[in-house]
Amino acid sequence: IVATRDDHGDLVFEGMLTIDAASGGIGFRLDDQGGGYFITLHPNRTLVTLEKWLPTIDPFDDRPWFKVVTLQEAEARKPFDPGRAHRFHLLCVGEYIEFSLDDELLIA
Repeated sequence: IVATRDDHGDLVFEGMLTIDAASGGIGFRLDDQGGGYFITLHPNRTLVTLEKWLPTIDPFDDRPWFKVVTLQEAEARKPFDPGRAHRFHLLCVGEYIEFSLDDELLIA
């Protein structure tokens, strides 16, 4: 994962992704409050989601919190194998987001 204070605007981010947890993925275009976009995957499942986390305040105790909005869902052809490295490709141009896993386009 590359973390930087620089604003990269449009980007291409690719590499290998391994998840050894109940869920995982890639966060990008994150802001100082922890909001941003997340591609989420679950080992042994085919569901892939693109979510936007929006910082807000919990109405019950005024703590910082997040509203999570699912922007898109996709079903991969095969379940995500835990512990195995998967090739990913993330493209962000303006508001357009595209995500591929093992050469299968899932989010566009």
